[in-house]
Amino acid sequence: METAFGRQAMGLLAALDTACDSTDDLEQGRCRGIPQARRPRHHHHAWHRVHDALWDRARVRAGLAPQPTAAVIDSQTVRGCDTVAAATAGYDAGKEIKGRKRHIATHTSGLLLAVVVTAASIQDRDAAHRLLAAVRARFATVSLVFADGGYAGRLVVWAKFVLALTVQIVKRRDTATGSEVLPAGE
Repeated sequence: METAFGRQAMGLLAALDTACDSTDDLEQGRCRGIPQARRPRHHHHAWHRVHDALWDRARVRAGLAPQPTAAVIDSQTVRGCDTVAAATAGYDAGKEIKGRKRHIATHTSGLLLAVVVTAASIQDRDAAHRLLAAVRARFATVSLVFADGGYAGRLVVWAKFVLALTVQIVKRRDTATGSEVLPAGE
């Protein structure tokens, strides 16, 4: 079934891949130099290829290696609407919000590495096990992860021995009020 969304994904993929001259070429299998196994069969896979190609280009243009070696993890609680299933929502008592929580891992430049969505009631350090496992599975080159004080404790030891990741807790300054960007390595 063809959709506008799918045509856009295929068009972007064709534009990114120098072996394809057009979306029609990609869909008809006329792309020069692309093995059949790498040609997307579903739009979902095409979006992953588009994302990965753009991600690699952004890193190389910034003067970085294509694969990351460090990550930053954090979470954000998002208020859920009435249609959110009760089984997937929770209450974040610290922020007094009922909804979901997205746990993200980014490269130190801000490029997204992994996302895990949980009920808002799940503690950051508990969801971080799944998040860090997802980072490790996709990016074997990541060896250092920066995190705030909410991730301190057993997670640091678990990440070191199970995933071979060093989690460095970046402490908030005592004089800080509100949000602040925490400097890595201090």
